[in-house]
Formats: sequence, structure tokens, C-alpha cells
Amino acid sequence: MTLDDAIELHLHEFALDAGRSKRATIQQLQRFPIARVQITEQVIGHAVMRRNSGIKPSTINQDITWLGIILKMAAAARFP
Repeated sequence: MTLDDAIELHLHEFALDAGRSKRATIQQLQRFPIARVQITEQVIGHAVMRRNSGIKPSTINQDITWLGIILKMAAAARFP
């Protein structure tokens, strides 16, 4: 699964009521090379495991948000 695949899934299953600005920002990601990156099975597996254990989607989103923040900090530390 690529990031583009995940974005499509998100837009069609989870962001149906998202505002125009949010949808445009998400869709913009699809135009960047990162959209072709394969999402690791570990990240997907983590989200599925959390969902299957009864965790609400908002909490899973927080997990993914924190992963994004951590990646951003790691990139800044590596590429000052």
C-alpha cells in the first residue's frame, strides 16, 4: 500500500465530512513524490491492532500524529 492508497482510503471512508480546506490539504499530498512511498506493514499493523482492540479512531489518529511529529523532529535533527 502506498501513501496515495492510504490517502484515497481516508478520503472515501473517514473524511467524508471534512471541510474543503482539510480535503484540499490532504489531496495536495497526493501530488508529491512521497505519495508513491510504500507504507510499512508495521504502521498499518499498529493501526489495525489498535482498532481491533476497541480503540477509537481519534486515538489511533493521535498515534499517527505523534509518529509524524517524531519523524519531523528526527528529520530536523539529521538535517539542521
